Amino acid sequence: MATFSKASFNAAAYLKFRPDYSPRLYSALFNYHRGQRDLAVDVGTGTCQVAKALAPLFGIVQATDPSETMVKSASTNVASNITVSVASAEQLPFPDTSADLVVSGQAAHWFELSKFYAEAYRLLKADVGTGPGQLGPYWESGRQIVDDKYPGFEDVARAAGFKDVERWEYPAKGQMIEKNFSLNDFQQYLKTWSAYKTYGDRHPDQPDPVDVFIEDMAKREKVTDREEVWEVEWPGVVIIGRK
Repeated sequence: MATFSKASFNAAAYLKFRPDYSPRLYSALFNYHRGQRDLAVDVGTGTCQVAKALAPLFGIVQATDPSETMVKSASTNVASNITVSVASAEQLPFPDTSADLVVSGQAAHWFELSKFYAEAYRLLKADVGTGPGQLGPYWESGRQIVDDKYPGFEDVARAAGFKDVERWEYPAKGQMIEKNFSLNDFQQYLKTWSAYKTYGDRHPDQPDPVDVFIEDMAKREKVTDREEVWEVEWPGVVIIGRK
C-alpha cells in the first residue's frame, strides 16, 4: 500500500487503464443483496471505479482509501452522492449499523482481514430478509436448498456412480434463466411466489409486500414507464454427469 500512498504515484494513469468490473458481476451482486439502498461503503476505493458503479443505485456512497494520493485524484470526478475520504479498512469512520452494503474491489489483500471483517460487521444493518413485511420466513424449507445452489448434489451424484460430474454456476456459464419483463409484469411474477401467498394468508390486514417493494423499486430506479420491457436474469446452477 505504501506505493499507492506516494505523492509520485500516477493515480491518473491508474484511473485510465485499470479494467472495470463487468455489469453482470454487479447484477449478480444485487441479486444477492436484498436490503435497502440508502448507504454503500466502498473500502479501498482507489480511483472510485466501484463507487461510481454503485452511485446510481444507492442514496449515498462513502468511498474510503488510506492513500491521500488516491483520494485526491478520485474526488475530482465523482457523482454528487459520492463522498471520498481517507480512512483505513480496519477503522472506518461511520456509525454502527449504518450501511446497507460494504464492498471492496480487489483491495482486500492489503487489509488486516480479521479487523476489516469486524468493521464491516459493525457497520452493516441487520439482514432485512426476515423483517416485517418481508417474505423470508414464509418460504417452505426446501427453498433454502435453491438459494444455496443445491449444495453437495454433485457429491451425491458421484457416490451413485456418475462420472465427469460438473457444477455450472451463473454467471460463469452465461445466462441461466432469463425473461423480458416490464415492471408491471415483474410485479405479477413476484405474486406467484408461494411465500407471497403464505404471507397474505397469515397477514390479510397488512400492506401488500410486493406492491410496497415495486413502488420502492420504481422510485429508486426512477422508472417512469412501467410497461417498458427489461431483460431480467436469474442466478442458477446446473449439475451434470455421465453414467
